[in-house]
This record gives sequence, C-alpha cells and structure tokens, in this order.
Amino acid sequence: MEKITNEKVMLSVKDIMEIMGIGRDASYKVLNRRDLPTTKNGRKHLVYSKVFYEWLKKPHKI
Repeated sequence: MEKITNEKVMLSVKDIMEIMGIGRDASYKVLNRRDLPTTKNGRKHLVYSKVFYEWLKKPHKI
C-alpha cells in the first residue's frame, strides 16, 4: 500500500513565492525561465514540485 502524504505534486506562483521568499513578479520570472520545465493550466503557471526542488539545488546565472 502506498503512503499518503500532504505534499503538493504541482507548485503554483504563490507556492514559489512562499518557498523562495520573493514577490509575485519575481516568481513569474522564475517560472518563465527556459531551464525550468513548467506547464500552464488555463492562466495558471505550474511546475512539478520534484522538478522545482531539483532545479533549486543547481547553481544558476541571473
């Protein structure tokens, strides 16, 4: 039987804001980077949490 967790599978702009401690505009800039695979559901920008945390561990150019 699989373990049930309350972890989010997908992260939104608001989640990115809270995790990184940045504003809304900066959060959209992060989600629009070419090196971070994201998806859109209507107008909502989303990223898989596992992908985001792996991306966050890597060094990045500003």
